[in-house]
Formats: sequence, C-alpha cells, structure tokens
Amino acid sequence: MLDHHEVVGLLRLTYRVEEREVVHFVGRGCGGANRPTVTNTSRCYYAADVQREKEFMTRAREQLGWRVQLTNASQAVMSLSESVARYREG
Repeated sequence: MLDHHEVVGLLRLTYRVEEREVVHFVGRGCGGANRPTVTNTSRCYYAADVQREKEFMTRAREQLGWRVQLTNASQAVMSLSESVARYREG
C-alpha cells in the first residue's frame, strides 16, 4: 500500500490481519458424514496505527519545488494554457 501511494519512508504503518475460515461441503445438497469439504479462508487487513516520519518528510518537502514559467508574449497572442503547453513540448 505504501508503494502504491509513493509514501515509502514517509509513514510507518502498523496493521493487523483478521483471518476467517469457513468450511463448505463440496457440491450441492445437504452434507453427510462422508461428504468432502473445502475450507475457504478470507483475510482482512486493517491499519492499526500510522505515524509520520518527520525527518524523511522534511527531506522530501525540501526536494519538492516550484517551477516558474515566464513569457514575453502578451495574453492576446498566447494564453497561459497555450504557453504552458508549448513549454512542455520543448
């Protein structure tokens, strides 16, 4: 989960797992003494505690930055969205 949201190292996650097993008879109809069974196991994961790693968060925040884009074209010639699109094209 931490990889998926790209927060590895930023958060410390403690979780718990609850498992539940249910036994079912194979096939249709009522069960019998000699009838085969199958066991289905389901697991639920719960976040028990989430703590911030402040040192890593500070470093990550320092690596983030603002990008300033300037143009001398007037708004009548090129809109803001057009100028950003042209900048991104290279």
